[in-house]
Amino acid sequence: MKRLVIALTAAALLLSSCKYSNSSRSSAIHSAPFETSLLEVESLEDPNVTLDLYWPFERNIAAGDIYMQEAIDAFEAKYGGKVTVNEIGFNTGIEVMQRNLAGGDVSDLMFVDGNVTFPKYALYSYIMPVTQYVEHDLGSRWLDEASMNNFKFDGEYYGFTNYIVNQPYIIAFDKAPFTDNNLPNPVELFEAGEWTWDKFLEYVDFFTSDTNLDGKIDRWGLGPRYKNQNFGYAGGAVPIIEKGNGLLESNYDTPIMREYFDFVRRLQRIQSRSATNDGWLGAGGVMYSEAGLAQIGLVDGDGGKVADPNHDFVPIPSEDGSLPTTPVWDTALVIPNGSRNPQGAAVLAAMIMEVKERRVNEENIKIYTPEQLARYDLMMTSIVPQRKGNDVYTGVTMDYGDGEALGGSPAATIIETYRGVVSSEVASFNKTLEK
Repeated sequence: MKRLVIALTAAALLLSSCKYSNSSRSSAIHSAPFETSLLEVESLEDPNVTLDLYWPFERNIAAGDIYMQEAIDAFEAKYGGKVTVNEIGFNTGIEVMQRNLAGGDVSDLMFVDGNVTFPKYALYSYIMPVTQYVEHDLGSRWLDEASMNNFKFDGEYYGFTNYIVNQPYIIAFDKAPFTDNNLPNPVELFEAGEWTWDKFLEYVDFFTSDTNLDGKIDRWGLGPRYKNQNFGYAGGAVPIIEKGNGLLESNYDTPIMREYFDFVRRLQRIQSRSATNDGWLGAGGVMYSEAGLAQIGLVDGDGGKVADPNHDFVPIPSEDGSLPTTPVWDTALVIPNGSRNPQGAAVLAAMIMEVKERRVNEENIKIYTPEQLARYDLMMTSIVPQRKGNDVYTGVTMDYGDGEALGGSPAATIIETYRGVVSSEVASFNKTLEK
């Protein structure tokens, strides 16, 4: 019997129950300002909220912000206030926040990318904890705990997010090459517990080839834009671990990190066979790794968007074929410190998350098979945030050794070179934090 039958069945039950586990809720929950769910608040003392986004909201409504607009319209209709949306530019939140704070006019709600802002924003008190606001709703599908934990620091939650807003990095693939070569495809391997780094490399090597025999590679086993670190995150090769209370722990000098550096070295050896790897799914690439379920090849149909039946997706492989953790592009709505209306901001954030989760799922149910949706749910109950930026923990470098692995250095040499450096940086960070 395939090892994922029970797990997929459990995931399917999650779909029907619309409730995630709530067994590990933070003990640092304050007295809630609301006695009900954020979605059941009848009135607000201040119904006016300002929202900062990176992108031009009005121009993006047709491209996907329509559900945020739906939530904003519902908020204004229910509470009688006004939501003002500002475009602040990509990753300029701190600068805008500090400038507004100096002028006495801080926005109430802000969109952030967690992989470049968190936990830094929490550590330096740029944003406020929201634990007190989410007490009644934590564990719902629109504030599921696995996603909310991406924005948890020192026992407190700092963002509003969910498994739809957090986009998973997956392996998408073209089914035909596997069928044509009588090979089990990645989904079949995943369900059998055999979707490993070794098998993935075997396939990348096999499919990277000169199919028209003109002396140039024209098919790639793995298309571009993948991130090496995501393979590490999927297999537990995370160099720095958040161990609680804001403190860090080095995971660098461990067997799994050695395996990861060896994987990167072997992958680069295959990829370097071609000077130009520009194969995308359906355009020269058999597999690729990118963020989001929609990346498996949506095409326009008479009734709107439908999934391309020639493509499918699977989690990024793990080192030993066990259920991997899924690295995600983690995003959230946060409340800046100095917000004049945090309660109104919390209610609006909850409404946005609920509408997005519900509406996107209504679309997905029409597009994807029950098996694909169950697989997606299973992936999103075991996720890990991308803490890949070298400035998310001040003074701690997250990617020591990747460059050397790409250059062909042995894993043992890389570990020996950097183990002391990583330990020293982590100890320095912890010492500063404890002060």
